[in-house]
Amino acid sequence: EGREAEGEAEELAPQQRVRVVGISSKPELNGREATVVRFDSKLGRWRVRTDAGANLALLRGNLERVGGSSSGGGGSSSSSGGGGSSSTRTGGGGGGLARAGGRLARR
Repeated sequence: EGREAEGEAEELAPQQRVRVVGISSKPELNGREATVVRFDSKLGRWRVRTDAGANLALLRGNLERVGGSSSGGGGSSSSSGGGGSSSTRTGGGGGGLARAGGRLARR
């Protein structure tokens, strides 16, 4: 049981952009974009913060990635990157954590 949650935890990373989907108890949240904060292993859920400032704990199945690494045309938050997708991918495995001058390097 715990291994499945850990496998899901590897699919997202802090600071990644996601969209809330499939929430039946609060349908008004569906379609909202958010930023991943961290995986809460005690709850088995992802902690995210919506653009409106709401903090949520959601299952992986209720989150879909926004503007994946191949398309990258989803938001203004990547405006400082300016087409440097090949130059920022050095070292591999870093997931882009250091691309904003060390600001995202905190774990």
